Amino acid sequence: LLLTLAGTAALVWSAMRPEPAATPAEMPLFAAAIITEIADQDTRDQILSLDAAAAQGQALVQQNPNNPNAWNYLGNAHFDFIQTIYEVAPDGAAYDQNLSRWLEASQAYSQSLALDPLQPTVRSDRALALILYGAGFDNPGYIAEGLAEADRALADDDQTLQVLLNVGRAYALAQPPRTADSRRLWQRVIELAPTSPQAAQAQRLLDGGKP
Repeated sequence: LLLTLAGTAALVWSAMRPEPAATPAEMPLFAAAIITEIADQDTRDQILSLDAAAAQGQALVQQNPNNPNAWNYLGNAHFDFIQTIYEVAPDGAAYDQNLSRWLEASQAYSQSLALDPLQPTVRSDRALALILYGAGFDNPGYIAEGLAEADRALADDDQTLQVLLNVGRAYALAQPPRTADSRRLWQRVIELAPTSPQAAQAQRLLDGGKP
């Protein structure tokens, strides 16, 4: 289950995160590691389809460079691709080979935010992407930038469930972790919408799940 959800968008192709489609006909270079390390066929197909969505997103931003939704589509494709691998095989070659996807996601989100700064959910996604990229390469500069983005996203919006969930993850991934802050935000998610998908994710994190 991905830890991120789509925001509202003006165009049909940007109204949701990229949906996994059929497995691409040409297998990308990292496919061998995915096939070796990830047993579930549906998950493998989803990862490969999100890779294809990233290529589609690149074409969209070339056609619509001034549309923040186009950049969000590209960022979401990269984010969901590497997030899926992070959830199922974080210690394998497929994850290591694709750590740069966190940075590519953050760069796409940065372009979107330059066009429309008041997007707290997008900013909280960017925060996570920067932190996980920094953690992967042991680079405290990216982690610090990600935490600053998380703080700003929360300052802009402390009611949206996905912002609370994402910022809680960002704080939990800080070095050292801001455990009390992250738990407070996840508990807030459950208080605001106890039957929501985000509440279920928040409970998993509160129970010790990997942030």
